[in-house]
Amino acid sequence: MKTLILSCNTGGGHNSASRAISEYCLKNGIVCDIVDVLSFLSKKKAHIISKGHVFLYRRLPKLFGVGYNFEEKHANRLMYEMCASCAEPLYALLQKGQYDVVVCPHVFSALMVTEVKKKYTLNSFCCFVATDYTCSPGVSSSNMDAYFIPHEDLIAEFVSCGIDADKIIVSGIPVASKFFERNNKYTTRQKLGLPVSGRAVLLCCGSMGCGPMKELSLALLHTFSQNTSLTVICGSNKRLYKKLKRYMREEPRLYVVGYTQQMSDYMDAADLYLTKAGGLSTTEAAAKGLPIVFVQAIPGCEARNVDFMMQNGYARTADTVEDLVTLVCALLNDTKTLEHITARLRADFSQQGAEKIVNYCQQYLCDCVS
Repeated sequence: MKTLILSCNTGGGHNSASRAISEYCLKNGIVCDIVDVLSFLSKKKAHIISKGHVFLYRRLPKLFGVGYNFEEKHANRLMYEMCASCAEPLYALLQKGQYDVVVCPHVFSALMVTEVKKKYTLNSFCCFVATDYTCSPGVSSSNMDAYFIPHEDLIAEFVSCGIDADKIIVSGIPVASKFFERNNKYTTRQKLGLPVSGRAVLLCCGSMGCGPMKELSLALLHTFSQNTSLTVICGSNKRLYKKLKRYMREEPRLYVVGYTQQMSDYMDAADLYLTKAGGLSTTEAAAKGLPIVFVQAIPGCEARNVDFMMQNGYARTADTVEDLVTLVCALLNDTKTLEHITARLRADFSQQGAEKIVNYCQQYLCDCVS
């Protein structure tokens, strides 16, 4: 089974999901390629989309939310036409690679494949992988052979958006296998150079370092007891990293990290996780069984993620920095609640999405041959 994953370089989540699926493919001897669909656009247009996405997330999140809400209520023809313009080079790639399966973890790639299927004969099995706990704008305009979604409670929403119920498979969001591993908390802290004893809080708002992270960090440290540490993962936000690094000289409970490949370890070391509600980061923590407090940094799909996780009792949140600090301190002093959340997460997020997606595609192809 030769597989092509059409990722999209708009934030880290879609690429993380793509790598998780690729990891499982390679582990099982399946040839798998990952291609960024922005590469089918002109360099200038691809740069604007990629960098513009980061800019809006970091600097103008409310404007991003306005655009998202507009797309939810109105079919965005411009988005489809942009994706449709990539049909010819995408079809050429598919023909050259002779792929059996095409996986789309982003709506852009799903719409590109939809246009290819309209214009050309395509024998590949094409599937969409939802990476948020909602049916994102644009998905309703796609035509895929299968739709892998995060949770059974979302089936009705996808059907209401026009997706055929027979095409929907509940797989869970694909995350790397290491997030289903649980290493000893205290040994991992020692490995990372963190305090072995006491409580440990982890703060990370996505690969781009969005939201009020500086204000929240300082407010938490001002309130925390002396035996509670705070680790802040800044991701690609170099400005935030430099600002917080200055405070480390005077604050021994603060640990500041830039971009890291050790998120799994930092989650193992933590008692509580503050994060924006990205689909991937949320699912990674849930797979670990790490209690989550959401920092509501980005409107749009992440607001839908917050709604879903809150309605099911998987996470907590508050609206202001002050209220977040109060909530975090209360949870740290409530061991029974933290243990209850951990147990629920581990019970309900034990499904490895990448494994289910790949196995389903393999079985589909086998059934077609037989």
